[in-house]
Amino acid sequence: MSAQPTPISKSASTSNVSNINEALNVLNGAASQSRDEIKNMIDKDYKNLRAIFREVAPEVRNVMRTIKDQSMKAVQDVSHKTKEMARNSAKEVDRSAHSSPWLFIGASSLVAAIGGFFLGRKLTRKDEVKKELD
Repeated sequence: MSAQPTPISKSASTSNVSNINEALNVLNGAASQSRDEIKNMIDKDYKNLRAIFREVAPEVRNVMRTIKDQSMKAVQDVSHKTKEMARNSAKEVDRSAHSSPWLFIGASSLVAAIGGFFLGRKLTRKDEVKKELD
């Protein structure tokens, strides 16, 4: 029970083709008109956006300048405080070293001996690795 297509007369076929062509022409015209409207809307919005940016630009520059100035001041303050702390620490170490010189000599010798021990081990290992590779 398959349905058989209804035969279309030649005049009906020509009528359908002309109707389709007319519909396509109408759609093309609408698309062209819509494209122009969209382009005009985008141009208008772009011009408005540029005007807004021109109005806001001086305020943004001032805010950025303020942020820069505050940041520079903060960095200078931190730098000054760090230098002051380093200076105070150096004075304290100097004072301690003068009050207990033998303690500092012993501690320095111990640190130097430990450092020499580890450097010596590292160099010895490099020599052993080189011998193994040869």
